[in-house]
Amino acid sequence: MSFRLLQSHPAFGRHVCATTLTSFADFFMLIMMPWMALSVAGGGKSAVAVVMAIESFPRGLAIIYGGRLADKLGAKRLLIGARMALVVLFSCFAVLLANDWVNIYVLCLFALGFSLFSAAIAPATECIVPSIVEKEQLSAANSLIMSTIQLCQIIAPVAAASSIAFLETAGLGHQAQYLYPIVAAALMQLLAIGLIQKLPIANQQTAPVTGFVESVKTVWANDEVRNIILLLFLVCVFAVGPSSVAYPLIVVERFAAEVANYGQMFSVQAVGAILGYVLIARMKLTWQIVSKVCFFQLLIAASLFALALFYQKYLILMVVAMIGFADACIRVTVITHLQTTTERHILGMTLSMVMLSVVGAIPLSRALSAIVVEYYSVDVLLMGSGLLTAATIVTFYVSGRRKPQPQLQ
Repeated sequence: MSFRLLQSHPAFGRHVCATTLTSFADFFMLIMMPWMALSVAGGGKSAVAVVMAIESFPRGLAIIYGGRLADKLGAKRLLIGARMALVVLFSCFAVLLANDWVNIYVLCLFALGFSLFSAAIAPATECIVPSIVEKEQLSAANSLIMSTIQLCQIIAPVAAASSIAFLETAGLGHQAQYLYPIVAAALMQLLAIGLIQKLPIANQQTAPVTGFVESVKTVWANDEVRNIILLLFLVCVFAVGPSSVAYPLIVVERFAAEVANYGQMFSVQAVGAILGYVLIARMKLTWQIVSKVCFFQLLIAASLFALALFYQKYLILMVVAMIGFADACIRVTVITHLQTTTERHILGMTLSMVMLSVVGAIPLSRALSAIVVEYYSVDVLLMGSGLLTAATIVTFYVSGRRKPQPQLQ
Protein backbone atom coordinates (compact mmCIF):
# COMPACT_ATOMS: atom_id res chain seq x y z
CA MET A 1 0.00 0.00 0.00
CA SER A 2 2.80 2.44 0.87
CA PHE A 3 4.59 1.77 -2.41
CA ARG A 4 1.40 2.28 -4.41
CA LEU A 5 0.70 5.51 -2.56
CA LEU A 6 4.18 6.86 -3.30
CA GLN A 7 3.96 5.70 -6.89
CA SER A 8 0.57 7.28 -7.54
CA HIS A 9 1.37 10.53 -5.69
CA PRO A 10 4.87 11.78 -6.65
CA ALA A 11 4.31 15.03 -4.74
CA PHE A 12 3.60 13.06 -1.58
CA GLY A 13 6.79 11.08 -2.16
CA ARG A 14 8.77 14.33 -2.28
CA HIS A 15 7.10 15.45 0.94
CA VAL A 16 8.06 12.16 2.64
CA CYS A 17 11.68 12.56 1.46
CA ALA A 18 11.78 16.16 2.72
CA THR A 19 10.35 15.09 6.09
CA THR A 20 12.91 12.29 6.36
CA LEU A 21 15.81 14.65 5.64
CA THR A 22 14.66 17.25 8.16
CA SER A 23 14.00 14.58 10.79
CA PHE A 24 17.59 13.40 10.43
CA ALA A 25 18.79 17.00 10.69
CA ASP A 26 16.72 17.59 13.85
CA PHE A 27 17.96 14.46 15.59
CA PHE A 28 21.56 15.31 14.66
CA MET A 29 21.13 18.63 16.49
CA LEU A 30 19.36 17.04 19.46
CA ILE A 31 22.34 14.71 19.94
CA MET A 32 25.01 17.36 19.31
CA MET A 33 23.75 20.15 21.59
CA PRO A 34 23.76 18.38 25.01
CA TRP A 35 27.03 16.62 24.16
CA MET A 36 28.62 19.90 23.17
CA ALA A 37 27.37 21.53 26.39
CA LEU A 38 29.67 19.21 28.36
CA SER A 39 32.87 20.45 26.72
CA VAL A 40 32.21 24.01 25.51
CA ALA A 41 33.67 26.96 27.44
CA GLY A 42 31.53 27.56 30.52
CA GLY A 43 29.74 24.24 30.09
CA GLY A 44 29.46 21.18 32.30
CA LYS A 45 26.89 18.77 33.67
CA SER A 46 24.51 21.50 34.81
CA ALA A 47 24.82 23.21 31.42
CA VAL A 48 23.37 20.11 29.75
CA ALA A 49 20.12 20.55 31.67
CA VAL A 50 20.05 24.27 30.85
CA VAL A 51 20.54 23.70 27.12
CA MET A 52 17.90 20.97 27.02
CA ALA A 53 15.44 23.15 28.94
CA ILE A 54 16.00 26.09 26.56
CA GLU A 55 15.48 23.74 23.62
CA SER A 56 12.26 22.30 25.09
CA PHE A 57 10.29 25.05 26.84
CA PRO A 58 9.74 27.52 23.95
CA ARG A 59 8.28 24.78 21.75
CA GLY A 60 4.73 25.37 22.95
CA LEU A 61 4.77 29.04 21.97
CA ALA A 62 6.41 28.25 18.63
CA ILE A 63 3.92 25.49 17.82
CA ILE A 64 0.85 27.59 18.52
CA TYR A 65 2.12 30.56 16.53
CA GLY A 66 3.40 28.26 13.79
CA GLY A 67 -0.15 27.06 13.27
CA ARG A 68 -1.36 30.63 12.90
CA LEU A 69 1.39 31.39 10.36
CA ALA A 70 0.54 28.23 8.41
CA ASP A 71 -3.03 29.49 8.06
CA LYS A 72 -1.99 33.05 7.23
CA LEU A 73 0.97 32.47 4.90
CA GLY A 74 0.30 28.97 3.61
CA ALA A 75 1.99 25.76 4.76
CA LYS A 76 4.38 25.55 1.81
CA ARG A 77 5.63 29.11 2.22
CA LEU A 78 6.11 28.65 5.97
CA LEU A 79 8.03 25.39 5.50
CA ILE A 80 10.42 26.99 3.00
CA GLY A 81 10.91 30.14 5.08
CA ALA A 82 11.46 28.39 8.41
CA ARG A 83 13.84 25.81 6.94
CA MET A 84 15.81 28.55 5.21
CA ALA A 85 16.05 30.34 8.57
CA LEU A 86 17.45 27.11 10.06
CA VAL A 87 20.06 26.93 7.28
CA VAL A 88 21.14 30.50 8.08
CA LEU A 89 21.23 29.66 11.81
CA PHE A 90 23.34 26.54 11.22
CA SER A 91 25.71 28.45 8.92
CA CYS A 92 26.27 31.27 11.42
CA PHE A 93 26.89 28.79 14.21
CA ALA A 94 29.34 26.83 12.04
CA VAL A 95 31.32 30.01 11.33
CA LEU A 96 31.46 30.83 15.05
CA LEU A 97 32.51 27.28 15.87
CA ALA A 98 35.21 27.21 13.20
CA ASN A 99 36.72 30.35 14.72
CA ASP A 100 36.44 28.98 18.27
CA TRP A 101 33.99 31.73 19.31
CA VAL A 102 31.37 29.42 20.82
CA ASN A 103 30.75 29.35 24.56
CA ILE A 104 27.81 28.16 26.62
CA TYR A 105 25.89 31.41 26.05
CA VAL A 106 26.21 31.16 22.27
CA LEU A 107 25.15 27.51 22.46
CA CYS A 108 22.06 28.48 24.49
CA LEU A 109 21.09 31.10 21.90
CA PHE A 110 21.56 28.52 19.17
CA ALA A 111 19.35 26.04 21.07
CA LEU A 112 16.66 28.71 21.44
CA GLY A 113 16.67 29.55 17.73
CA PHE A 114 16.64 25.89 16.74
CA SER A 115 13.69 25.23 19.06
CA LEU A 116 11.60 28.13 17.79
CA PHE A 117 12.10 27.48 14.07
CA SER A 118 11.83 23.68 14.17
CA ALA A 119 8.71 23.69 16.37
CA ALA A 120 6.97 26.30 14.19
CA ILE A 121 7.30 23.89 11.26
CA ALA A 122 5.35 21.06 12.93
CA PRO A 123 1.77 22.20 12.15
CA ALA A 124 2.69 23.14 8.56
CA THR A 125 4.09 19.65 7.95
CA GLU A 126 0.67 18.16 8.71
CA CYS A 127 -1.30 20.95 6.99
CA ILE A 128 0.35 20.30 3.65
CA VAL A 129 -0.71 16.64 3.37
CA PRO A 130 -4.41 17.24 2.46
CA SER A 131 -3.23 19.41 -0.44
CA ILE A 132 -1.31 16.59 -2.12
CA VAL A 133 -3.28 13.47 -1.13
CA GLU A 134 -6.96 12.62 -1.61
CA LYS A 135 -9.24 12.47 1.40
CA GLU A 136 -9.54 8.68 1.23
CA GLN A 137 -5.74 8.26 1.34
CA LEU A 138 -5.06 10.57 4.30
CA SER A 139 -4.89 7.82 6.92
CA ALA A 140 -2.38 5.80 4.87
CA ALA A 141 -0.36 8.94 4.10
CA ASN A 142 -0.16 10.00 7.75
CA SER A 143 0.76 6.47 8.79
CA LEU A 144 3.62 6.43 6.28
CA ILE A 145 4.95 9.84 7.34
CA MET A 146 4.81 9.07 11.06
CA SER A 147 6.36 5.62 10.71
CA THR A 148 9.17 7.20 8.66
CA ILE A 149 9.79 9.75 11.43
CA GLN A 150 9.76 6.89 13.97
CA LEU A 151 12.42 5.04 11.96
CA CYS A 152 14.49 8.23 11.80
CA GLN A 153 14.21 8.48 15.58
CA ILE A 154 15.81 5.04 15.82
CA ILE A 155 18.51 5.42 13.17
CA ALA A 156 19.49 9.12 13.22
CA PRO A 157 20.64 9.37 16.88
CA VAL A 158 22.84 6.31 16.42
CA ALA A 159 24.33 7.75 13.22
CA ALA A 160 24.93 11.15 14.82
CA ALA A 161 26.47 9.76 18.00
CA SER A 162 28.67 7.30 16.09
CA SER A 163 30.00 9.98 13.75
CA ILE A 164 30.74 12.38 16.62
CA ALA A 165 32.52 9.59 18.52
CA PHE A 166 34.54 8.63 15.44
CA LEU A 167 35.70 12.21 14.81
CA GLU A 168 36.50 12.61 18.50
CA THR A 169 38.77 9.55 18.53
CA ALA A 170 40.29 10.46 15.15
CA GLY A 171 41.98 13.46 16.75
CA LEU A 172 40.83 15.99 14.14
CA GLY A 173 40.26 18.72 16.69
CA HIS A 174 37.44 19.87 18.91
CA GLN A 175 35.64 21.77 16.14
CA ALA A 176 35.54 18.90 13.62
CA GLN A 177 33.36 16.59 15.67
CA TYR A 178 30.70 19.31 15.98
CA LEU A 179 31.11 20.96 12.59
CA TYR A 180 30.20 17.72 10.86
CA PRO A 181 26.64 17.37 12.27
CA ILE A 182 25.97 21.11 11.76
CA VAL A 183 27.10 21.09 8.13
CA ALA A 184 25.26 17.80 7.50
CA ALA A 185 22.07 19.22 9.02
CA ALA A 186 22.32 22.40 6.91
CA LEU A 187 22.74 20.34 3.72
CA MET A 188 19.75 18.16 4.64
CA GLN A 189 17.62 21.26 5.17
CA LEU A 190 18.69 22.67 1.79
CA LEU A 191 17.78 19.41 0.04
CA ALA A 192 14.41 19.42 1.80
CA ILE A 193 13.76 23.00 0.66
CA GLY A 194 14.43 21.96 -2.93
CA LEU A 195 11.91 19.12 -2.62
CA ILE A 196 9.26 21.32 -0.98
CA GLN A 197 9.58 23.97 -3.69
CA LYS A 198 8.59 21.34 -6.27
CA LEU A 199 5.34 20.49 -4.52
CA PRO A 200 2.41 21.40 -6.83
CA ILE A 201 0.68 23.65 -4.29
CA ALA A 202 -0.20 27.04 -5.69
CA ASN A 203 -2.62 29.68 -4.45
CA GLN A 204 -3.04 28.07 -1.05
CA GLN A 205 -6.09 29.37 0.76
CA THR A 206 -5.02 31.86 3.38
CA ALA A 207 -6.79 32.79 6.56
CA PRO A 208 -9.39 35.54 6.70
CA VAL A 209 -8.24 38.74 8.32
CA THR A 210 -8.65 37.75 11.98
CA GLY A 211 -6.35 38.15 14.93
CA PHE A 212 -4.52 35.46 16.83
CA VAL A 213 -6.99 35.50 19.73
CA GLU A 214 -9.96 35.27 17.35
CA SER A 215 -8.41 32.20 15.70
CA VAL A 216 -7.96 30.52 19.09
CA LYS A 217 -11.57 31.30 20.01
CA THR A 218 -12.80 29.90 16.71
CA VAL A 219 -11.01 26.59 17.28
CA TRP A 220 -12.07 26.39 20.93
CA ALA A 221 -15.73 27.00 20.00
CA ASN A 222 -15.80 23.68 18.14
CA ASP A 223 -17.14 21.15 20.68
CA GLU A 224 -15.49 18.14 19.07
CA VAL A 225 -12.06 19.76 18.80
CA ARG A 226 -12.33 21.10 22.35
CA ASN A 227 -13.10 17.60 23.67
CA ILE A 228 -10.12 16.17 21.79
CA ILE A 229 -7.80 18.85 23.19
CA LEU A 230 -9.00 18.35 26.79
CA LEU A 231 -8.93 14.56 26.52
CA LEU A 232 -5.40 14.50 25.11
CA PHE A 233 -4.16 17.00 27.70
CA LEU A 234 -5.57 15.14 30.72
CA VAL A 235 -4.49 11.71 29.51
CA CYS A 236 -0.99 13.04 28.80
CA VAL A 237 -0.84 14.47 32.34
CA PHE A 238 -1.82 11.13 33.82
CA ALA A 239 0.05 8.80 31.44
CA VAL A 240 3.07 10.32 29.64
CA GLY A 241 5.03 11.48 32.69
CA PRO A 242 4.53 8.27 34.69
CA SER A 243 5.74 6.10 31.83
CA SER A 244 8.87 8.19 31.11
CA VAL A 245 9.73 8.42 34.83
CA ALA A 246 8.94 4.76 35.52
CA TYR A 247 10.98 3.19 32.71
CA PRO A 248 14.47 3.84 34.16
CA LEU A 249 13.26 2.99 37.67
CA ILE A 250 11.80 -0.31 36.47
CA VAL A 251 15.21 -1.15 34.99
CA VAL A 252 16.93 -0.31 38.28
CA GLU A 253 14.50 -2.18 40.52
CA ARG A 254 13.63 -5.21 38.37
CA PHE A 255 16.45 -5.67 35.84
CA ALA A 256 19.56 -5.20 38.04
CA ALA A 257 20.17 -1.68 36.64
CA GLU A 258 21.46 -2.94 33.29
CA VAL A 259 21.37 -0.02 30.86
CA ALA A 260 20.94 -2.39 27.90
CA ASN A 261 17.46 -3.24 29.21
CA TYR A 262 16.60 0.47 29.27
CA GLY A 263 17.52 0.72 25.62
CA GLN A 264 15.47 -2.37 24.83
CA MET A 265 12.38 -0.79 26.34
CA PHE A 266 12.66 2.22 24.01
CA SER A 267 13.40 0.00 21.01
CA VAL A 268 10.40 -2.23 21.72
CA GLN A 269 8.14 0.79 22.16
CA ALA A 270 9.36 2.14 18.82
CA VAL A 271 8.64 -1.22 17.14
CA GLY A 272 5.14 -1.18 18.66
CA ALA A 273 4.63 2.35 17.33
CA ILE A 274 5.70 1.38 13.81
CA LEU A 275 3.31 -1.58 13.94
CA GLY A 276 0.55 0.80 15.03
CA TYR A 277 1.28 3.20 12.18
CA VAL A 278 1.12 0.34 9.69
CA LEU A 279 -2.06 -1.29 11.02
CA ILE A 280 -4.15 1.81 11.77
CA ALA A 281 -4.26 2.64 8.07
CA ARG A 282 -5.89 -0.77 7.45
CA MET A 283 -8.41 -0.55 10.31
CA LYS A 284 -11.87 0.55 9.23
CA LEU A 285 -13.30 1.76 12.54
CA THR A 286 -16.62 3.55 12.06
CA TRP A 287 -16.82 4.97 15.59
CA GLN A 288 -16.88 8.64 16.42
CA ILE A 289 -13.48 10.28 16.84
CA VAL A 290 -13.71 10.60 20.64
CA SER A 291 -14.71 6.93 20.91
CA LYS A 292 -11.70 5.88 18.82
CA VAL A 293 -9.32 7.96 20.93
CA CYS A 294 -10.87 6.64 24.15
CA PHE A 295 -10.43 3.03 23.00
CA PHE A 296 -6.72 3.39 22.27
CA GLN A 297 -6.14 5.45 25.41
CA LEU A 298 -7.84 2.73 27.42
CA LEU A 299 -5.19 0.34 26.09
CA ILE A 300 -2.54 2.71 27.45
CA ALA A 301 -4.30 2.88 30.84
CA ALA A 302 -4.47 -0.92 31.08
CA SER A 303 -0.82 -1.19 30.04
CA LEU A 304 0.33 1.27 32.72
CA PHE A 305 -1.58 -0.65 35.40
CA ALA A 306 -0.08 -3.92 34.11
CA LEU A 307 3.45 -2.49 34.39
CA ALA A 308 2.92 -2.21 38.14
CA LEU A 309 2.02 -5.91 38.36
CA PHE A 310 4.43 -7.56 35.92
CA TYR A 311 8.02 -8.38 36.89
CA GLN A 312 8.95 -10.76 34.08
CA LYS A 313 11.00 -9.05 31.40
CA TYR A 314 9.12 -10.42 28.39
CA LEU A 315 5.76 -9.35 29.85
CA ILE A 316 7.04 -5.85 30.55
CA LEU A 317 8.39 -5.53 27.02
CA MET A 318 5.05 -6.69 25.59
CA VAL A 319 3.24 -4.04 27.63
CA VAL A 320 5.69 -1.34 26.53
CA ALA A 321 5.13 -2.34 22.90
CA MET A 322 1.36 -2.03 23.46
CA ILE A 323 1.86 1.53 24.75
CA GLY A 324 3.79 2.42 21.60
CA PHE A 325 1.13 0.77 19.43
CA ALA A 326 -1.77 2.62 21.05
CA ASP A 327 0.03 5.97 21.02
CA ALA A 328 0.74 5.64 17.29
CA CYS A 329 -2.90 4.80 16.55
CA ILE A 330 -4.05 7.88 18.48
CA ARG A 331 -1.69 10.16 16.57
CA VAL A 332 -2.81 8.97 13.14
CA THR A 333 -6.49 8.89 14.09
CA VAL A 334 -6.56 12.44 15.47
CA ILE A 335 -4.45 14.06 12.74
CA THR A 336 -6.36 12.35 9.93
CA HIS A 337 -9.73 13.31 11.40
CA LEU A 338 -8.74 16.96 11.79
CA GLN A 339 -7.32 17.08 8.26
CA THR A 340 -10.57 15.64 6.95
CA THR A 341 -13.10 17.72 8.88
CA THR A 342 -11.42 21.07 9.52
CA GLU A 343 -11.76 23.99 7.14
CA ARG A 344 -8.48 24.75 5.40
CA HIS A 345 -8.19 28.34 6.63
CA ILE A 346 -8.18 27.24 10.29
CA LEU A 347 -6.41 23.86 9.98
CA GLY A 348 -3.01 25.14 11.09
CA MET A 349 -4.33 26.71 14.29
CA THR A 350 -6.42 23.62 15.05
CA LEU A 351 -3.47 21.25 14.66
CA SER A 352 -1.19 23.52 16.67
CA MET A 353 -3.64 23.68 19.60
CA VAL A 354 -3.95 19.89 19.60
CA MET A 355 -0.15 19.54 19.52
CA LEU A 356 0.18 22.11 22.32
CA SER A 357 -2.19 20.10 24.52
CA VAL A 358 0.36 17.27 24.42
CA VAL A 359 3.56 19.33 24.55
CA GLY A 360 2.25 21.48 27.40
CA ALA A 361 1.17 18.48 29.47
CA ILE A 362 4.52 16.67 29.43
CA PRO A 363 6.55 18.93 31.83
CA LEU A 364 3.65 19.05 34.32
CA SER A 365 3.17 15.30 34.09
CA ARG A 366 6.84 14.55 34.69
CA ALA A 367 7.00 16.92 37.67
CA LEU A 368 3.96 15.32 39.32
CA SER A 369 5.36 11.84 38.62
CA ALA A 370 8.67 12.75 40.25
CA ILE A 371 6.82 13.86 43.40
CA VAL A 372 4.83 10.61 43.58
CA VAL A 373 7.95 8.48 43.15
CA GLU A 374 9.81 10.50 45.77
CA TYR A 375 7.17 9.93 48.48
CA TYR A 376 5.68 6.58 47.41
CA SER A 377 6.92 4.06 44.81
CA VAL A 378 6.96 3.20 41.13
CA ASP A 379 4.15 0.70 41.60
CA VAL A 380 1.91 3.33 43.20
CA LEU A 381 2.74 5.75 40.38
CA LEU A 382 1.83 3.24 37.66
CA MET A 383 -1.34 1.98 39.35
CA GLY A 384 -2.53 5.53 40.04
CA SER A 385 -1.67 6.53 36.50
CA GLY A 386 -3.65 3.65 35.01
CA LEU A 387 -6.68 4.30 37.21
CA LEU A 388 -6.74 8.07 36.66
CA THR A 389 -6.28 7.63 32.91
CA ALA A 390 -9.11 5.10 32.77
CA ALA A 391 -11.39 7.31 34.88
CA THR A 392 -10.73 10.28 32.58
CA ILE A 393 -11.48 8.22 29.48
CA VAL A 394 -14.72 6.80 30.90
CA THR A 395 -15.85 10.29 31.95
CA PHE A 396 -15.31 11.74 28.49
CA TYR A 397 -16.91 8.77 26.79
CA VAL A 398 -20.03 8.78 28.97
CA SER A 399 -20.46 12.55 28.77
CA GLY A 400 -20.15 12.36 24.98
CA ARG A 401 -22.81 9.64 24.77
CA ARG A 402 -25.22 11.59 26.97
CA LYS A 403 -24.89 14.80 24.97
CA PRO A 404 -28.11 15.25 22.95
CA GLN A 405 -27.76 15.02 19.19
CA PRO A 406 -29.27 17.76 17.00
CA GLN A 407 -32.63 16.89 15.44
CA LEU A 408 -32.94 16.79 11.66
CA GLN A 409 -35.55 19.22 10.35
